[in-house]
Amino acid sequence: EDDCIPNTSFFKFADVLLKKYFKNKKIMGISGSSFYNDNEIKKDTYFFTRIASTWGFALWKRSWDSFDRNITGVERFYDSDYAKTLFNSTHIKDYWFDKFRFSKKNNLKFGWEYIFAYSVFKNKGLFIYPKKNLISNIGHQGVHKIEKDSGLLFNKTHKISKINHPKLIEPNKKIEKLEFDHHLRMNYGYFKRFNKLLKKYLYL
Repeated sequence: EDDCIPNTSFFKFADVLLKKYFKNKKIMGISGSSFYNDNEIKKDTYFFTRIASTWGFALWKRSWDSFDRNITGVERFYDSDYAKTLFNSTHIKDYWFDKFRFSKKNNLKFGWEYIFAYSVFKNKGLFIYPKKNLISNIGHQGVHKIEKDSGLLFNKTHKISKINHPKLIEPNKKIEKLEFDHHLRMNYGYFKRFNKLLKKYLYL
């Protein structure tokens, strides 16, 4: 996208990992964006998460083939045991499924990234995130405008010279919680929950 500016080392990072995980169908994509630093990650250059990030990313054809434009089985997935363990609160779960339903209703006119995220969730896939950010989003200048005070724009990028691979392939749930919470605050908000309560008690 025209509003995502990569550090040049992102291309080497993506190339190495595309080759390394080519046969591992559980790994569905490689992001260049990283907004949260886990100080417990000392030597590893990257980590895994179940949340797809499409601000500067690389993937395989097999991953894009899983893109479920019809978002089939969304209500069944909402009630699944996996969804219950994936999302760390009902509010966060409802936020994501509101996005899925909205994308389905609008027939891909909005929110293709949420449809892809649904495909990753549904297939129990993983995304790779770099420990240090490799992508700067200039959203309010590009096609896809984002609020300037979102805290996500013009982030500094870093150069990766050496790639150290993690020993285990498992999601970093600490980072996931931060990511889920941030999505909730930025997009879903507490105002929507407040309005629901207001309507309930005022019988509106």
